[in-house]
Amino acid sequence: MVSHPIPRKVSFTGSTSVGRKVALGAADDLKRVTLELGGNDPAIILGDVDVDAIAPSLFRSAFANNGQICLAVKRVYAHESIQPRLVEALSEIARSVKVDEGTVDGAVLGPINNKPQYERVKDLVADAVSNGARATAGGKPIDRDGYFHQPTILDQVHDGMRIVDEEQFGPALPIISFRDEADAIVRANRSEYGLTASVWSGDAAHAAQLAPQIEAGQVSINMHGGGVRPTSLSAVTSTAASGGKWSVGPARFHRTTGNRGSLASVTACPSDRQRRSLDSGIQRGGQPTQSPKSLQKEDTHVYRGQQRTRGSPTTISSLDARCLASGPARSDPARDRNRRQDKNFRRAHQQGQPAQQQVRQSGFT
Repeated sequence: MVSHPIPRKVSFTGSTSVGRKVALGAADDLKRVTLELGGNDPAIILGDVDVDAIAPSLFRSAFANNGQICLAVKRVYAHESIQPRLVEALSEIARSVKVDEGTVDGAVLGPINNKPQYERVKDLVADAVSNGARATAGGKPIDRDGYFHQPTILDQVHDGMRIVDEEQFGPALPIISFRDEADAIVRANRSEYGLTASVWSGDAAHAAQLAPQIEAGQVSINMHGGGVRPTSLSAVTSTAASGGKWSVGPARFHRTTGNRGSLASVTACPSDRQRRSLDSGIQRGGQPTQSPKSLQKEDTHVYRGQQRTRGSPTTISSLDARCLASGPARSDPARDRNRRQDKNFRRAHQQGQPAQQQVRQSGFT
């Protein structure tokens, strides 16, 4: 299917080994490819956070769907001044949630998807504990039928442990202590993955200054995988593109790197219409313009390298920042040609022409 001449775009989510085969199959005729092959998302928690306020949101960001989400928080770097309190707050939540089948009333977390992944999570947790980590909640499988594992919080962990360096994709979360913000960013970037990340702080503007230093396709503030929340942590809505750590430029192919997999995705710069929409929500004097009722009236965010107040939030993304700073979107001959080919193929298909003739008339080679 991947190597067939009709598909012009291939999107795959899965393992690195299969992703390589997909990429090879698409290479002969230079198909556009989006590969999402994993992540080891860091969350950096600064020392000025309200631990009790962020703990529920951080727990959900790590354990939603039992941690089986590509952009779930996989490792937490917490400032040493609040790390013990954060460990305890997350452990209390982990100990309180009900793990059971989804049909059971009150069940919050379910099973791990399959036996190989279940064994992997068991192995990673056991390896961490055997190397000095302390399970402050959970730490072992649940003795029952099915692939159920206790939601696990791990303290006294450090970089170099498998549970930190590898993607666990399951209900286990390491909490690593740090002292210096610059060091935390270096450690967060010391990974072969580059999907999403987040910075949590009582000062959203300061967090936004740190966000572009993190090598990830999307960096959120005071939430994970979504956008920006002000210090009040009140709900806002936002959307953003995700990109990879090893990109060769916005709106281009992002390749896989490493033995255990990495994101390979496409990040597109905002269109001219999206740029105008962003500009319409900002006034140079810093006063917010009228915004949709569903959005916060004021949010702090970064736009073209400047902190401003605007009508709706946006995700802080290092790749998006490069797009915004680059000015109006440039013409892309290859993209335009592919769009014409897609349009021609759809027209030929609607006219009921044979497949080979459809391909020939569309201009595919």
